[in-house]
Amino acid sequence: MASTQRSLSNCRLMMAIRMMKDTGTLRPMLKAKRQRRQKKTQDDIRFRGLLESAPDAIVIFNGEGDIELINAQTEKLFGYKREELLGRKVEMLLPGRFRKAHSRHRKKYVSNPHVQPIGFSLELAGRRKDGSEFPIEISLSLMETADGVFVTSIIRDVTERKHAEETLRLQSVIVRKMAEGVCLVSDRDARIVYANPKFESMFGYEAGELIGKPVHILNYPTPANSSETVAAEIIDVLKKKGEASFEIHNVKKDGTPFWSRANISRFEHPQFGTVWVAVHEDITERKRIEEQIRILNEELEQRVQRRTAQLEAANKELEAFSYSVSHDLSAPLRSIDGFSQILLEDYCDQLDDQGKDYLQRVRAATQRMAQLINDMLNLSRVTRAEMRRESVDLSTLARIVAAELQQTAPERRVEFVIAESITAIGDARLLRVVLENLLGNAWKFTSKHPGARIEFGALHPNGASDGHSIYFVRDDGAGFDMAFADKMFGVFQRLHDASEFEGTGIGLASVQHIINRHGGRVWAEGEVERGATFYFTL
Repeated sequence: MASTQRSLSNCRLMMAIRMMKDTGTLRPMLKAKRQRRQKKTQDDIRFRGLLESAPDAIVIFNGEGDIELINAQTEKLFGYKREELLGRKVEMLLPGRFRKAHSRHRKKYVSNPHVQPIGFSLELAGRRKDGSEFPIEISLSLMETADGVFVTSIIRDVTERKHAEETLRLQSVIVRKMAEGVCLVSDRDARIVYANPKFESMFGYEAGELIGKPVHILNYPTPANSSETVAAEIIDVLKKKGEASFEIHNVKKDGTPFWSRANISRFEHPQFGTVWVAVHEDITERKRIEEQIRILNEELEQRVQRRTAQLEAANKELEAFSYSVSHDLSAPLRSIDGFSQILLEDYCDQLDDQGKDYLQRVRAATQRMAQLINDMLNLSRVTRAEMRRESVDLSTLARIVAAELQQTAPERRVEFVIAESITAIGDARLLRVVLENLLGNAWKFTSKHPGARIEFGALHPNGASDGHSIYFVRDDGAGFDMAFADKMFGVFQRLHDASEFEGTGIGLASVQHIINRHGGRVWAEGEVERGATFYFTL
């Protein structure tokens, strides 16, 4: 029976096909069907191309939540292969703590697509195959087809955006708590779009009161320019350089002027666009102190000028006095000494021994007075002489002075020990005076010893260069008591009687003046009858 029915059906099909051929309708039908099949294939290829080229992950799942289709970006984002996801529940792409809630939201969305989509008000995270999580943003759309309901979910990794938002939040917290005043000024219209509490307090405004205000209201006008012009000039410099620092004369809300140091730079803000970030530090007190210092410096300069004029006048008077001493006082002394010598030579037979002794004493006193006058004049010249700094070979100077001393008493047995290649920066003429006095003293105070040793050298503490060296002159002569060391460099100060060692007490004072002019210091160490050492720096 069944076989008979199939035969009848086949006969009817064959008769229908024969009728279509006879009437010419079969060929168009076949062509239309072929075109529909080609169009469907092209649509599928186009859809696949769009799906695979999308920058975000796309997951299509059915009404039961089973994954039907994914793109390559989904594989890359979640670390799964395509075959590992197809047919699985879409919740496998979420951390376990979100899956139940997500399943409920999904079912509500499928039953009522107008419900807020998943992720709109719910913080979601994606879960990769390796278990790591990352923040995501999901957009949903529902499709109703003959094969059922399908949901297309577009999933975007918002890790970088979240990081940027967190960075911006932290920066905002930092800016609010900064000790400096910070404001943001829009590059578009030069209006303030943000000001931290310190900035508002610095300028005397309430919270939020500055927002939207033109920045020029903060600038103090000058006699030549309005506040608008001052602000425009600052912005013009910034647009040329991109960033700059200014000392700006500002004005508070109540009209009080003050100064601030502003470091300003360009910044691309995610909310406000291109802005100028200005960090202000109130420097009003510093400017006030600087102004006081400027006034004091001007007063000091005027005082220095007056003092210089007084010193120049005093130097001229001293020069006149020196000339008077050298001429008016020396001439009578020479006369006294000369006539005393004539009396001793021409009237010797008319004088008894006491008279001769008196004349000898007169001559000795006049000669000592002449030497004292010469030493005073030398000290005056040392104090006033112009300095010429240059490299000076102290070793060579010391050998020259030693040779001159030996010529004065060639019979003496004195060993000079002079270190090689000792140099210094200073005035060669004045430094020779120093060595003449120090070596001359060593020569003088060793004169009562049958044999003597005089040494010149330098110490270099901590490997210092010559500019920081300590120079010394050492002898093994009469020495001195250290209790009187602080008196040695005073004018006319002597630690030995003139009858024991000649001198006027001015030589060491001259040494101290010269060393002071070189910015150094001089001191001495000694012991009675065991010698002395004089040190100096330059």
